Amino acid sequence: MDTRKEAGWMADRSGDPYEQINSSDISIKLADAVSKLTPKQQALIQAIYVEGYSFKGYAEKLGVSPQTIRKQHQVMIERLKSLMS
Repeated sequence: MDTRKEAGWMADRSGDPYEQINSSDISIKLADAVSKLTPKQQALIQAIYVEGYSFKGYAEKLGVSPQTIRKQHQVMIERLKSLMS
């Protein structure tokens, strides 16, 4: 038996109204934060998280090094954290 489920770690809270509201609030806040990113940062999110590119694959598409994409990703994540705090 999975003790993590017993402990509630993996509990399905989809029916919990508080969780649904909280999730909705986070989604709205995230969408607002993403809208404040530069077009280049928004394109990075689209490529990595929606289209499924790896850093290496996206770097090849743009003709830059994977390290450049990693750094841009790091900067973008820090910006999102700042916008959402």
